[in-house]
Amino acid sequence: MANTADGKKRFLCTLQILMRDSDRETHLTSEDIRKQLLEEYDIDADRRSIRSDIKVMVDAGIVKDADKAGTPRDERGSYYDSWRFADWELKMLIDSISEVKCIRSKEIQSIIARLESFGGPGTRELLKKNEPALEPYDYWMEEEFRNTLIELLQAIKTRKKITFNYGKLNSEKKFELRRPEKYKVSPYSIQNNEGSYYLICNTDEKPDISTYRVDRIRNLEIDEEQSIPPSRLPAGDLTEAVAKFHLNNTDSFSGPSQVVEVRWLEDIKEISILYDVFGVDSVSKKSHDDENVFIIRAQENKGLYNNLLRLGSTIEVVAPVAVRERYLGIIHDIAGIY
Repeated sequence: MANTADGKKRFLCTLQILMRDSDRETHLTSEDIRKQLLEEYDIDADRRSIRSDIKVMVDAGIVKDADKAGTPRDERGSYYDSWRFADWELKMLIDSISEVKCIRSKEIQSIIARLESFGGPGTRELLKKNEPALEPYDYWMEEEFRNTLIELLQAIKTRKKITFNYGKLNSEKKFELRRPEKYKVSPYSIQNNEGSYYLICNTDEKPDISTYRVDRIRNLEIDEEQSIPPSRLPAGDLTEAVAKFHLNNTDSFSGPSQVVEVRWLEDIKEISILYDVFGVDSVSKKSHDDENVFIIRAQENKGLYNNLLRLGSTIEVVAPVAVRERYLGIIHDIAGIY
């Protein structure tokens, strides 16, 4: 027998129907909603009650009445109009999750479907037509990665130190620990870089910031000891350094700050390539006198030189001398292989 009494349930189910099946292009009349309430929720509601519920939603600003001049009110319909994300924002979120390397493609597809549900029927259809192509991918440590990420977030939230083993795959694709002893760190932040997640932290007995790739962490445990705040590290107050750690450039995760001067050798109209590699905020023109000389603010490590190599013959490393000589040495070593 249909339920005719529960007004609260009718109200919530009406809202759910509007969220799922309406948008600015697709409107639902009280009769449309009445039929769905009966078919899906076994709620026998009259159109007057439904219109009363919708009026409350309209007054609250979460639902709008369709504006169709000359159409009787009962036939105009209403639609949900309180989505938290615009279509383009959902598209960007979907593309971002599609590039994560540490979970299976099947799980990624499930997350994408949930993101698509944050829009009305028109949005879902649009996003479905523009879904990124996912390569079949079965990450062998997905469950451990997920559990590690959950524990890391909990440790950061409760400001507790953590202990873990750390390693990577060898030439036989077997995981090897870097050392048998566990690391003990104060975790501060988790950042994504090109699909991989990195823990930014302070390792016990080290003065400044350390980084660890999350998918290479094993046997993580949350310790009872409180984390050392980044403001009280031996190297000084590194609160801002932690917050801006990944803004320096892509692929450059740790090391002392470095300022590199390069000369752009290609058409200046193609300078966006330099911005793409190092990041717009990390690159600036040295002076207005020479439009081809640029300053790169990065960190001194392998990532810096890998990025310089990516630019190939489009740049000349001018300064500092130490960076130029190390860069030339890397090029010499590569040439020596051939």
